[in-house]
Amino acid sequence: MDRGQQAPAAGSDEATAAAIDAQKLEDRLAYAHKAGGFLVLTVEPRMAHHVEAELLRRFGRQRMSFDTLMIKALRQQAGALKVNWNVVLMADGAAPTSADWGRLMRLVHKALPQVKQALLDATAPVLLVNAGLIARYGLM
Repeated sequence: MDRGQQAPAAGSDEATAAAIDAQKLEDRLAYAHKAGGFLVLTVEPRMAHHVEAELLRRFGRQRMSFDTLMIKALRQQAGALKVNWNVVLMADGAAPTSADWGRLMRLVHKALPQVKQALLDATAPVLLVNAGLIARYGLM
């Protein structure tokens, strides 16, 4: 909460609604923990580290960073194709309509099976963090 904001007064409609929302989220987390499946949570960036730590503490997931997995797979694909990594980085900064971006997207799609396999090979349920490249590369 920002310094200028005050917590809702106990018993107020706002506090009651917040408590109900929190309980609903808690119920969804507990169900996903028990039954498995895929659950997406978004949090304010300033709270991400705290929320991640709390989820790991309470639910014992294996933390994996999508961005780290993707960059590793991209580097391996680039190496296998003898593509200079600096060229890949420059393509990442190119316009989405450019030929360089198109080549980068082909490299991304070659790397995806490796990322998918790393996730499938996880030895415990996964808390997937740092998923910015999913949006950046249109992988939604």
